[in-house]
Amino acid sequence: EHRYNVQIPAAEGLPAVHGEPPMVVYLFETERGKPYLQMDYGRINLRELNFVQNVRDGDTLAQTGGPTEPKDGKTVTGAVIPAEPEGEAESFQPGTNTRFNEEGNAILSDIDGNVYLQHGKVNVEPVIQVKNVDYSTGNIDFDGTVIIDGSIADGFTAKAGGNIQIGKYAGKCTIEAGRNIILKAGMHGSDQGTIECRGDLYAKYIENASIRCQGTIFAEEAVMHCEVFVSGNLVLKGRRAEIIGGRVIAGKTVWCKQLGNM
Repeated sequence: EHRYNVQIPAAEGLPAVHGEPPMVVYLFETERGKPYLQMDYGRINLRELNFVQNVRDGDTLAQTGGPTEPKDGKTVTGAVIPAEPEGEAESFQPGTNTRFNEEGNAILSDIDGNVYLQHGKVNVEPVIQVKNVDYSTGNIDFDGTVIIDGSIADGFTAKAGGNIQIGKYAGKCTIEAGRNIILKAGMHGSDQGTIECRGDLYAKYIENASIRCQGTIFAEEAVMHCEVFVSGNLVLKGRRAEIIGGRVIAGKTVWCKQLGNM
């Protein structure tokens, strides 16, 4: 055939197929708190971390493929090339609020919530609880309820489809809730803090902030220099119970002991 300077195989062996355990594919980020929002020039926005990953009831969270069966190979002389057996399979177990599908090759969510991997088990939690919202967590955006034991640092955002409860102060931050917001201390927004809730707002005091509330605002001591838009009532019933400065627009009534100042 005039085939010159070409290598022509005269005999071929059969390569061995080494066994592999079932491969687990997680359909969510298993490294919580890892920066994922990359900005220009390769910079990382440390306020945007994937600490919260929302899933819905029935969502597939992880799945596995079948194992690879080991098959021996042969050399060109017929000698057997032994295949290596399967290794140890990776842990693949449902945890809290998750379950296997009927085939047993996928893990599904039982509820709406935040998915995470812990000790090899896939879990979903309906409520998330963090110490603070700062650079350790990044901004929070969760479909359920969020409990913050401490505070929200300046420049950060906490959003929830349910309630938000904050144990300490809130500063120049953004707070949005689909239901109620509970500020056990208060908020000093420095003209940059914003609050928006579709339920009721409870706070000890609110200063220099913009507030939009579709329910009723219950404040204990003072609402000072704020822009307040409330569909229901604004109720202050503490020792001071005063409204100073700013602007208040209420759909129903305003209750306070002192309005304005000297």
